[in-house]
Amino acid sequence: MRYLLDKNVIRRAVEGLVKIKSNRQITLENEICLAVLGLSEDQELFVSEETLNILERSVGKSIQEAITPCVKVLYPTKYFRRWTRRLRGFGFTGEDAKILSIAVFGREEEKVTLGADFVVTNDKHLIAKYKSDFHHIEKRFRAMTSHLQDPFNLAILPELVTADEVIDRIER
Repeated sequence: MRYLLDKNVIRRAVEGLVKIKSNRQITLENEICLAVLGLSEDQELFVSEETLNILERSVGKSIQEAITPCVKVLYPTKYFRRWTRRLRGFGFTGEDAKILSIAVFGREEEKVTLGADFVVTNDKHLIAKYKSDFHHIEKRFRAMTSHLQDPFNLAILPELVTADEVIDRIER
């Protein structure tokens, strides 16, 4: 499975690593987000280019070196901006629209496979909005992708899940 990690999941994992490094107690949320990163041996974990840039600018080298080998980067492709605009039309924030769009029209460098199966986020408001609007989003998505050429016409909408839901699914 392919999982795109939202920046809040990475942020909680970073907080956990910083706390561990300074011998402080980590929260359950930190622990869960670190556990998600630990899935990188069996699952494909991705971040957006934006999240990677934030990580590189805001944390020390030792924390970067602990996280970057666990994730790959999804880069925007041809229809990323168009789909982001469409999602903004549904009332998603610019940041949320970008993460949802990269999950559909993002690609690793030199790879053909598009997007991710899941977006992992702890933003319950984003998950609720996506689920409540999903029928309309899917209808708009199908209308857009039906006219595209391979591989873009094969793109899929991701499922949004929390970090603890990912761990629950894997442990089953």
